[in-house]
Amino acid sequence: MQRRFEPELPGDVLVALRESEGFSSAREFASTLAMSRYTLWRLEKVRWGMPPETWDRPVDRNDLEALVTGGWVTEGDAWWQRFRTAFAWQHVVRKYGRQIFDDGESSVSLLEPVSQEHVLALVEATARREVTARAGRMGVSCDEKLQALVDRVYAEIVFRLSSMGYIMTRDSGGITPEGEATRALVGLLGSGSEIRTSYGRTLLLVYEWSENEVRRVLADSTGDQAVSRGEEHD
Repeated sequence: MQRRFEPELPGDVLVALRESEGFSSAREFASTLAMSRYTLWRLEKVRWGMPPETWDRPVDRNDLEALVTGGWVTEGDAWWQRFRTAFAWQHVVRKYGRQIFDDGESSVSLLEPVSQEHVLALVEATARREVTARAGRMGVSCDEKLQALVDRVYAEIVFRLSSMGYIMTRDSGGITPEGEATRALVGLLGSGSEIRTSYGRTLLLVYEWSENEVRRVLADSTGDQAVSRGEEHD
C-alpha cells in the first residue's frame, strides 16, 4: 500500500499559485484573468477542511481554462497536474462531505487503495457499455477505437488514484476471476446500493470517474458539447 498524499482542493492550488507569483490578494491576481475578484475570492474558498456547504460553487474546468488563457498555467505543467489531482479530491469531498476530513486517523477509512487490475476491468466494462449504446446511431462497430478509449480513460483514472495515494503499487497483470467479478460490479455500483467496504467505495469512485470520462471523450469526439459540459466539476 502506498502512502497517502497531502490532499488539496482546487482553492488550495489557486491560493498557492497566486502567492507563488507574488500576488498578496485575490483582487490583484484577478486583474490578470478573465475573472472578477469576487469570483476568484469565492473559488479560493474551496479548500481542504471546508465542507461543500460552505462553498459558493465548486471550481470547474472553465476556471482552469481562465488560468491557461491568462498565461499562469500550461497544459501538462506542474500546476496543471496539481489541479487534476485537486479536482479528484473535490469530487470525493462533494460525495462524502465532512466525513473525508476526519478519515486520515480513523480506524475504518472511507477509502483504500485498489488494484490496477480492478480499475482496468471497470474502465473496460464502462467503455464497452457506452460505446455499444452509441454504436447504432453513430454507425460504427462496437470495437472501433474502443481500445484507444479505454487506454485514455484508464491512464487518467490511474493518475488520479496514484496522486491521491489510492492505487496499489503491485499489479498481478491480466484479468483474474476477481477481475471478472469487478466487471459485474458495474451494475451494482450504478444501482445506488450502499457500498459497505472502503475498497468498494474506492471502486465506486473509479466507476463514477470512468463513466464521466468515457462520456466526455465520446462527446468531444462527436461534438456533443451538451454532454461534454455535463461533468465539468469532476
